[in-house]
Amino acid sequence: MVFFCLGVDLLRGLEPAWDAGCRVLVLGSFPSAASLAAGAYYGNARNHFWPLMARSLGAPELVEATLGERAGLLRGRGVALWDVWLACEREGSLDSAIRDGVPNDVSGLVARMPALRAILLNGGGAAEAFASRVVPELLGRKPRPEEAPRHIGAPVRLSLADGRVVAAIRMPSTSPVPSARFRTLEDRHAVWAPALRGALGFR
Repeated sequence: MVFFCLGVDLLRGLEPAWDAGCRVLVLGSFPSAASLAAGAYYGNARNHFWPLMARSLGAPELVEATLGERAGLLRGRGVALWDVWLACEREGSLDSAIRDGVPNDVSGLVARMPALRAILLNGGGAAEAFASRVVPELLGRKPRPEEAPRHIGAPVRLSLADGRVVAAIRMPSTSPVPSARFRTLEDRHAVWAPALRGALGFR
């Protein structure tokens, strides 16, 4: 998919998978090359995202269904999906390769989700782009330093311009590339599961 802007060919991301009743919004940075090719979220078979969702929510259908069906099934469980960037230049799939990013209207989507309780940021690239490009619009002002979600698993309370309070949480990346702290599915699950289940009201 290509987005034309000022004579430069930009990759264009995916449409949001959401409805007004969703209580959680998972924001990535930008879809991988495999996801863009498939036209579906988290299309790299090695990405931990869908196994994490299935395990955290007790929903095996999220890995048993076809890739194209999964976002709809997740939406039915109250979890929406989108990305910070609408379009960008990028070679490969690494966040560090993103150039000339054009942001999505995340604040506009949030305004249409009255049940939203938490925004989970999938990885450092998503968290940093969210803090710089989305948080000022959500708050309607320049954010304070403590309103940037910097620490993995630590909720940051955002008082939105419309009066609601939503938690923003930087999460471990579900990328198959291991980090020093998060090397396995189990490592990531220990952070993802309580954040998801807490926002959805699971006991």
